[in-house]
Amino acid sequence: MSVSRLCAVSVTFTSALRFEMRSLFFRVLALLLGSFILVLIISFGLFWWINQELNPEESRLHHRSRESAEELVDATISGNAKPVLDHLRRSGIRAWILDQANRPIIGLPVPPSIMQQVTHYPMLIRPYQNAANRRFIFSHQVERDQSSYRVILSAGRGDRLRGTHRGFIWFPILVALLGLVIASILLSHWVLRPLRTFRQTASSISGDSLAVRIPEEITERRDAFGELGREFNRMTARMERSIENQKQLLRDVSHELRSPLARIQVAASLSNKKHGKTAEIDRIESEVSRLDSLIEDLLSLSKLQTGTNEVFELVELGLLINKVCEDANFEFQSSQKKVKTFLQSELFVRGNSDLLTSAFENVIRNALRFSPQSGTVEVSAKIKNQTLEILVTDQGPGVSEEFLLRIFDPFFKADHSRTEFNGQHGIGLTLSRAIIELHEGSIIAENKLPRGLVVTISLPFS
Repeated sequence: MSVSRLCAVSVTFTSALRFEMRSLFFRVLALLLGSFILVLIISFGLFWWINQELNPEESRLHHRSRESAEELVDATISGNAKPVLDHLRRSGIRAWILDQANRPIIGLPVPPSIMQQVTHYPMLIRPYQNAANRRFIFSHQVERDQSSYRVILSAGRGDRLRGTHRGFIWFPILVALLGLVIASILLSHWVLRPLRTFRQTASSISGDSLAVRIPEEITERRDAFGELGREFNRMTARMERSIENQKQLLRDVSHELRSPLARIQVAASLSNKKHGKTAEIDRIESEVSRLDSLIEDLLSLSKLQTGTNEVFELVELGLLINKVCEDANFEFQSSQKKVKTFLQSELFVRGNSDLLTSAFENVIRNALRFSPQSGTVEVSAKIKNQTLEILVTDQGPGVSEEFLLRIFDPFFKADHSRTEFNGQHGIGLTLSRAIIELHEGSIIAENKLPRGLVVTISLPFS
């Protein structure tokens, strides 16, 4: 995919994301405000109902005491006051009937503490609490046969009623808090579930898998997340087609280049036979050989990226690396550069020996190439959490921190003043990374102080 197309896709997706986020903000705001308003309405309704049921100032409790007072007056007039008084006493209620001069008609006199409250508050609406025995007091005027009676009721359930009242006052508050918690959980689930799906899909894409898509349960939604999911899938589809076209172009060009290179080699060979070897012909043959090697590596990289049917078996990695290091020492003996190995025996991994040989050759020869004259490259190994780590440490100039992740990209040069940094022709380390990832491993590069580069290759340890 070209830079301009990537920029266009990025701008399109960013614009869609900005619009959808603005729409999502207002949706979330409306949902949140609606939830809060609904919870408040329910809470105020519950509070009003509980206040109506439990507040002694309201009609229910007042009417009940009024009915008891009228019943007691009627029973007293008919001469059957005792059964009513006994019933009230069993219910924890003491009762007195007074005439218009506040003299008791039946029973004992009214206690002074109760009488004092009744006298001070003759029009009693709210029950009053006696300081001595914490009893609720009710006072009612009852008219019968042109006579007026004052009935005083003292209920001994004040403490229990007061405690129940306070408990029920907290009930609407608890309902409001519970409602807000439930609304917040539902809102969080509604928002976070699609975002979690986007994150997982984006993570899969970063792992070089462009075939993944946002699932239909998100893209079929009629909200901002659904539109964002559909735009995300369209973007990844365009990227997948572009990268596939790029890979196909790379394969086609590599194959097509082989025929003219072969003809150039034949022409150079014929020229040698007719006119003898010359410096120009030697240079032509050298460059053709280099191009042929580059094409071979490109085809190998393309094969690894599109899948391989190579047979994996148990490989003794220590022996394999030692053989690679022996060949590298022989190749670089003229520059007095050498490789030292610090490997233990029986380092078994599951993989393809030819591919692993190619991967380690590229890394080790690249380390030797940038080591100073008479420099030494060290190869060591350690086992960490069922993972075998092979460390290739050179004594070269290292790489700028900003380029450490990019030295494994095709044809990338960390310093344009150097040539052939990334392997012999710009593809070596890229091929090594593809091979290591095929073996479910990883490869990273880090600078070593005061100078040098450490390439760490991690493979599952068998």
